[in-house]
Amino acid sequence: ARIPVPDAQFLNDLAVTRSGALYATGMYTDRIYRIQEGTAEVFSKASGLNRPNGIYALGDDLYVGNQNQLLHFKLNQHKPKGYSGQTGPIDGLHPVADKQFLTSDWKGRLFIQDYRKSKHQRRLLLDVRNTKHKVADMTFIPEKSLVLIPTFSTNQVAAYTLPIGTE
Repeated sequence: ARIPVPDAQFLNDLAVTRSGALYATGMYTDRIYRIQEGTAEVFSKASGLNRPNGIYALGDDLYVGNQNQLLHFKLNQHKPKGYSGQTGPIDGLHPVADKQFLTSDWKGRLFIQDYRKSKHQRRLLLDVRNTKHKVADMTFIPEKSLVLIPTFSTNQVAAYTLPIGTE
């Protein structure tokens, strides 16, 4: 079924909650949309949303990659609750452990963003900027420390086993 999303211009990434609600980032409208039970609505147009891209739903939480920061929403609140830090642009987003996230940017880099301590830390795991295998969206299989990356310039899926520890 087609569900129209009012005022949407470029729905980029999607996340699905346990209840089946679908959340989408509106990169060109600086909004997050919610689609449930056949209806689409604006979930958030909070000030500070700037080209939201990567998105991940985990329990009652929604994480959104914003321009140079990671935002944390509660599903029952329309304003972000926290996180930020100089993350760089976030395209792909996946939690690794409590307060740790695997993020990718379209330029070709993969990072661990760590919020366990009072100061945000970012660690580079993979840099393929000098190859044809650009990193944009990705998924993570924790049991295997495996990252799967669809490469938008070579029409392939690249798989990397990475040292994604929680040290």
